[in-house]
Amino acid sequence: MPALHCNACKKFISVTKAIKCASFACNAYAHPSCLTGGSNSAPKFLYLRCKPCYSPLPSSEDTGRSADKITTHTRLSARTNMDKSTASSSTSTSAQLTSLTALVKDVMDELKSQRTDLRELPIIKGIVSELTVTTQDMATSVQQLALDISAMSTRCSSLEAANLSLVARCQTLEEHNTALVQRVDSLEERLSRDPELSSDDGTALKAQVEHLMQRNLDTQIVVTGLLSAPDVTVERTIELLARSLGIVTKSGDVVDAFRLPPKAGGAPPLIIRFATIFIRDSWIAQKKKKPVLLASDIDASLPGSRVYLNERLSSVKHKLLVDTRAYVKPHRHLRVWTRHGSIYVRKDGATTSLKIEHRDDFAKIPI
Repeated sequence: MPALHCNACKKFISVTKAIKCASFACNAYAHPSCLTGGSNSAPKFLYLRCKPCYSPLPSSEDTGRSADKITTHTRLSARTNMDKSTASSSTSTSAQLTSLTALVKDVMDELKSQRTDLRELPIIKGIVSELTVTTQDMATSVQQLALDISAMSTRCSSLEAANLSLVARCQTLEEHNTALVQRVDSLEERLSRDPELSSDDGTALKAQVEHLMQRNLDTQIVVTGLLSAPDVTVERTIELLARSLGIVTKSGDVVDAFRLPPKAGGAPPLIIRFATIFIRDSWIAQKKKKPVLLASDIDASLPGSRVYLNERLSSVKHKLLVDTRAYVKPHRHLRVWTRHGSIYVRKDGATTSLKIEHRDDFAKIPI
């Protein structure tokens, strides 16, 4: 053990007589006489303080007490201070441990939350996959829609061009029809002005006039048996008639419509002029699909009279048709009809039809 020196007088001190500072961290030693000032009148126990650390220094009346007692007292003092320091350190450590426990708990809770999120990750992946497929389907649908719109645009352009062509064709037909009317009027005026024409020339000229007049009527139909309802216009009547026949009319299909003077006790015939012969024929074809058509089927306010729809004939052709029907009336197995201004007669489905152009053709009818 190294030599000890008194912290008060700086002289050598025996370990058996030295008194150590009560502080565990301080290594100060002193003579008992240096602590009591050399006076024998000092109290039994005089608590002085260590100069280096200012801790209490115990002193005894018997300065010659044994080193064991000094050492034991010193050790007890040191242990007491150590226990206090240890208790303080334990309190601080306990607080730190509590804080660390709370931190660990928070970390564990966060890990549990992340674990729950990881469990839901396959579900999230499935939803994302479905959304991706849906997005791809939507993109495909949009592309297909764009193609359809492009095709519709092309078709609309084609229809527009076809419509312009039809309008031009209708205008040409209208001009041609006007020219035919003017030609018929001119021929009729010529016949009335020149009665000296030979019979052959007159017959040929009349046939030509009749042909031109019939061509002028080829786009028209005559509707009989259809009364006019109160407060119902001709246009509305045509719409109701087309609906009852299952026909969809378009703008420009019907060029003109009017009623002729009525016969005694009958409904005034309704004349409808179409833009083309094709439209006229489609109306007649639809009527053939419905042989029995009543006026009440067209308009509920009208009586249940039968309605007929036929081609419009010139006055000469109409008279020939009436005579033909009167001729074959006793023979119920014969059928009479008209097509494109011509009159036909047929015995049955096995025989060929006979075209009637004059009364002289009656002799050719197979009775």
